[in-house]
Amino acid sequence: GHMGSMMNQMFDIEEDLIPIKSGMREIGQLVISRSGDVQSSETVRLFKRAMIFGTLISGLFVLGLALVIIAVSSKKLTKELRETARYARSIEKGESLQIKSSKVLEIRGLQVSLQNLSTRLKLQKSARKQKTDQLAHETRTPLTILKTHCEGALDGVVDMDHNRLESCINEIENLSALIENMNDFIEYEGGAEALSLSEYDLVAEIRKIIKGLSVQYKRKGLELIYEGPKTFKVYKDSSLLNQALYNLLTNAYKFTSQGVVKVILSDQSDQDWTIKVTDTGRGIDEADLENIFKAYYRIDNINDNRSDNKNETQGDGLGLHITKNNIEKMGGRIDVTSDLGKGTTFTVHFTKTNKSQT
Repeated sequence: GHMGSMMNQMFDIEEDLIPIKSGMREIGQLVISRSGDVQSSETVRLFKRAMIFGTLISGLFVLGLALVIIAVSSKKLTKELRETARYARSIEKGESLQIKSSKVLEIRGLQVSLQNLSTRLKLQKSARKQKTDQLAHETRTPLTILKTHCEGALDGVVDMDHNRLESCINEIENLSALIENMNDFIEYEGGAEALSLSEYDLVAEIRKIIKGLSVQYKRKGLELIYEGPKTFKVYKDSSLLNQALYNLLTNAYKFTSQGVVKVILSDQSDQDWTIKVTDTGRGIDEADLENIFKAYYRIDNINDNRSDNKNETQGDGLGLHITKNNIEKMGGRIDVTSDLGKGTTFTVHFTKTNKSQT
C-alpha cells in the first residue's frame, strides 16, 4: 500500500473507492483508478522542458549564426567599400586602376558611376593634350616662315619688299589669333567647334601661302608652283583651309629632297572642286598609307632608313591628322596616292553649295 501510494503520487494517479455491500455487511471495495490531468503529467512536463530547452538552444544557434553572417557580410562590404574608395582616389590622382565589380547593387552602381567618370576624364585629358599639341603645331608654321624671311634678309638672299613685309604681318596676325584663342585650347572639353565661314578668293590665299614658304623651299633647292584659275571664290573657313594647305606643303617639303611641289586647283564640274598637292619626294609605303592621318603617327618612326635628313623629317605626327579634321569639319574629304620613290599626291575634295563657289 505504501509503494502504491508512492506510485500514485509519482504518476499523479487518483483513486475512487466504492464499498461493495451485501445487505448491511461490506464484503469488498471497488477501486476506480484514473490518471491526473494530461497537462500535469510527468511526460508532458518532461516534453515541455525539452521543448523549452530545444527552443533556447535553437535560438542561441540562430543568434550565433546570424552574428557570423553579419560579421562576414560586414567584412565583405567593408572590403568592397575600401576598394571603391581606393579606386576613387586613383581617379583623383589620374592613375589607371582596375576594380572588381561588386555583387551589391548599390556599390556596383557607385563603381559604374566612378568608371564612367574616369572614362570621361581620360577622354577630356586626351582631347586636351591633342588640342594643346595642335596649338604648338599651328604656331610652328608662322614662326618658321618668319624665321626663314628674317634669315633670308640677313643673308641677303631675300629682299624685304612690301609684299614680303605684308606676308610677315599676316603670319604675326595668325600668331596673335592663336594666342587670343589659347583659353579655348586650355579649357577644351571635346565639344564641336564652330566654323567661321566667309566668302573669299582661295587663289589669293594660296598665293600668300606659297609666297610665305618660297624662301624655305628655295634654300632647299625646291620649286613651289601653283596651277589653276586666276581667281576662285569659296565659302569656307579660311583659317582651317589655310592651315590644312600649310600642313600639306610643309609635309611635302620635309619628304622631298629635289624636284617640284605643285598646288593644283581644279574646278572639276558644276558640283565638285579639288585642291591637289603633289611632290616628287620619296613617296609613302602602301602599309603606311592607311595610318598617316592618325594622330601622332610618323612615317619616319618606321622608315628612318629612307630619310636623307633625319632632323628635317622630324615632327609630332599631327600635321596630316589636323589637315584631315579641318577638311572634314568643312564637309570635305581628303585622300592620298603615292608611288614609292617617285612622289605623293594629296587630293582635297569639296562639293559646291548655294552659298559657295561661283
